[in-house]
Amino acid sequence: MSDLQNTVPLDLYLTAMTTRMKQYGNVVTPESRAIWQQMADTLNTKIANHGNKSNRSWKCLTPPTGTGKTTGLAVHCSLLPEAQEGVGVLIVCRQIKQVDELALTINELSGRKLAWPHHSQHRLTDEARFHAQVLVTTHAAYRLALEEATLSISTPQLDALKWWNEGERKLTVIDEALDVITHHQVKVDDVYRAHGELPQEVRDQFPEEEAVLLKVGQLMTALSRSEQENSNQGKQSPTRMMDELFETAPEMIDGINFRGLKNSLRAYNSLHKWKFPKEDLQRICDTLDGVASMINRWTYFHKAGNRSTLNSAGNIIPADLGDGPVVLDATAGANRVWDLFGQDAEIIPPSAKARSYANVTLHVSRNYPDVGKYPMQARAGVRTANLMKNLRENLDHKSKVFVCAQKQVKQHLIGIDTPFKAFDTAHFGATDGLNEWSDFDTCVIFGLPHKPDTWSLNNLFSFGHEKTDDYLNSDKCKEWKKALKRSSLETDCIQIMNRVRCRRLVDEQGNCDPTDIFILIPSGNEGDELLLGLQNAMPDVVVVDWDVCLDDETTKRPKIIGYDTRLLAFVENIGEGCEVSASEFREVSGISPSSWKRLVIDLKDMTSDLSSRLKMKGIRFLDNGETGKANRKHFIRDIAFQQSV
Repeated sequence: MSDLQNTVPLDLYLTAMTTRMKQYGNVVTPESRAIWQQMADTLNTKIANHGNKSNRSWKCLTPPTGTGKTTGLAVHCSLLPEAQEGVGVLIVCRQIKQVDELALTINELSGRKLAWPHHSQHRLTDEARFHAQVLVTTHAAYRLALEEATLSISTPQLDALKWWNEGERKLTVIDEALDVITHHQVKVDDVYRAHGELPQEVRDQFPEEEAVLLKVGQLMTALSRSEQENSNQGKQSPTRMMDELFETAPEMIDGINFRGLKNSLRAYNSLHKWKFPKEDLQRICDTLDGVASMINRWTYFHKAGNRSTLNSAGNIIPADLGDGPVVLDATAGANRVWDLFGQDAEIIPPSAKARSYANVTLHVSRNYPDVGKYPMQARAGVRTANLMKNLRENLDHKSKVFVCAQKQVKQHLIGIDTPFKAFDTAHFGATDGLNEWSDFDTCVIFGLPHKPDTWSLNNLFSFGHEKTDDYLNSDKCKEWKKALKRSSLETDCIQIMNRVRCRRLVDEQGNCDPTDIFILIPSGNEGDELLLGLQNAMPDVVVVDWDVCLDDETTKRPKIIGYDTRLLAFVENIGEGCEVSASEFREVSGISPSSWKRLVIDLKDMTSDLSSRLKMKGIRFLDNGETGKANRKHFIRDIAFQQSV
């Protein structure tokens, strides 16, 4: 029997939502109110049924983009009863910025310190976390806690998120879909490199782990060579299970996890910061995690082109998670990964049609079959030049243009001179949930964000599908792989499209402001299915042909505004504690040696305008004038450096 005593009254919620959405400039319609009611009912029911067996399944709400998904969550939390006898909530957002913004909004709406952000840049004390009625954290933090819970009997990280001073939190909400699979991919070279880079001091502390790592490298060398030769000769499928991988290994391999070795390596690095840049340390730890996964779970060999890898994965949802979370995911209806959950997840479709994309024009080019990662990277310079020529010729110069592409392709668009009122770029995987481009009228999806076959297989195996060569070669497996990849492509494209102004309702029919979206879709069945999926997700959208020539070698490259401007854009996506080599910037920018020397002078001068602007972004330029890997020129994001401004 449900207990609604400590939930949010529906009439109060709808009134507060109406007020807030109007403040944001949105038109409120009966359809949008119906969707808000559906959200409130779902959240309230989860709270009221806390601890019941019926509450174990994941509930996935799919409100259309622009109908107030995140705002609805903030309003609901702001109206919860006071802490005493109140309801504790855990909210999980994709990025740190979103965590901070959501906590701030909840507190503003409630008029009290109700929500507390908790992440790598703002770690709460145990006491503060324990007294936070609404705790807001990141996908990364929640994933780590879940993974720990699947690998260990003790679950301190998950407990720290789930419990507060009134008991177990009665509601967990995940904003945007959470990847519940840990993906591990290892090449033989990765193992030997990780082994070779272990400091002697760390080796001496973990002789068994060091010996296991070397043994694994030897086993992988022998088996991956054999598999690659057979694959090259057409003797077998380019993908097969590797049940026998560690059959000849010593017993000490069983159950190894490298956790102690990794902790020691991190401690060593904190004392000898010159030894490993953080990106190199992360690469070593990822390799160790991959090896541990393959030893303790399952492994399959995969060959794509000339690239041979060993792969494994794991489902991070613990068996005793308790109440399932509520997931807010506008594209869940098209995402076939949810089908893998079976009865453990329920997709709740929108209760009303609240959106029309009649004012959106989808410009589609179907003349290029090679728009995946590697073909686009190989011709990035030529194709970006032709793209910009086409946009300049066909768009009003008052346009605000957003282009999303592969990371290496995006670099060719950084710092270019355009006639547009605004121009910005991002790479695939870095846009979900962001609103930076919500007033942009044009979106270009330049290339397609394909997932590799290994991504599909990792999901299938981690959700319990048969791990045999017969299954790998079966029609059922092939159909699943195709469906997962297609749905992933569709949902990623929909997410990108709805970063621009078509996300916001402007009238009672659910329309948005006029928006142009450009996309490259291959011909054939794959392209037909993708286009149909996009049309289904964007009702009433107008589809027209996009006549664009991408491979004209004679097109001049766009003029670069200035290398300092291009550098500032280049460092935008460096994560906290991560480093990027200066040589990478030199490569993508095409900067001449003489221009680079002049830029370095400004970078070393802490009083220069460029250095000041980098510092405001939390970016340090490191160069001690010596040679060697550890002393190369590079950029690093350092929040403490930024806070010293």
